[in-house]
Amino acid sequence: MSINKARKEIEKLQNKYEAEKSAIINEERVKDALIKPLFRLVLGYDPASTSEFRAEYGAGHGRSKDKVDYAVFINDKPAMIIECKDLNQDLRKCAKQLSYYFDNAEARIAILSNGLVYLFYSDFAKINKMDEEPFYTFDVRKHKDEDIRELLYFSRPNFDLNQIRKRGEEKRFEQQRREDEKRKKSNVNNAIVEELLNPSDPFICLLIGRFHEGRIGKSVRTEYDEIIKKECKLVYDAMNRESGNQGGKTTREELWAYQIVRTILIQKGRYDVGDISYQ
Repeated sequence: MSINKARKEIEKLQNKYEAEKSAIINEERVKDALIKPLFRLVLGYDPASTSEFRAEYGAGHGRSKDKVDYAVFINDKPAMIIECKDLNQDLRKCAKQLSYYFDNAEARIAILSNGLVYLFYSDFAKINKMDEEPFYTFDVRKHKDEDIRELLYFSRPNFDLNQIRKRGEEKRFEQQRREDEKRKKSNVNNAIVEELLNPSDPFICLLIGRFHEGRIGKSVRTEYDEIIKKECKLVYDAMNRESGNQGGKTTREELWAYQIVRTILIQKGRYDVGDISYQ
């Protein structure tokens, strides 16, 4: 199926939800009104065929009561399992139940859905152990063409477990890279804020060394210590005011970047202090 056609079918599901949401009051209606139509109209499966879609599929140490809502079969083998929840459920809190089914199932893709949001899980970190975080999320109400393109990899005509896992690994790696970068930025930001609020001895000496020639002894430190602490506090307060004036849209990192560039331009003699402002 093309992305354009898939987009139109997903839009129909959105409209169906908006028109019937007052009646979609439990899990069974979520299945009938939202989940099965998406698998039929967008992903190309036949929920009415037991060769493709099996309800109440046994999973979990062979005990009869341990049944996942659906198992999707491709070439007579379970490819995905689906656990459905009603619209009011917090899906993340239901992941433990799905994990139990997944860890004892043959399928290597597990889906948790309330009909609007679909969380896709696998076992990248440890084989036969479902990851704590989904490697892909699709939201019927909020998505881009790239999200639809990814969704179609799970369709019946396109399903290739090796390819899906390869893409999942890439997504997982990229997500970890972004999280690491975010953590590093946060560490730097926290260190800067700490130096502004409570300047350390090395930081004070570093600043004094920018303009003082010679040894920075106790007397020099004493001369500049309070001045530096007061000026750092003024810079911190000014940054907070500027952030507030931007309606909360400006991050502290952006303000710091602005201050750094501003300082460089002034030191180079290219601009006066009043020539540079933050927009």
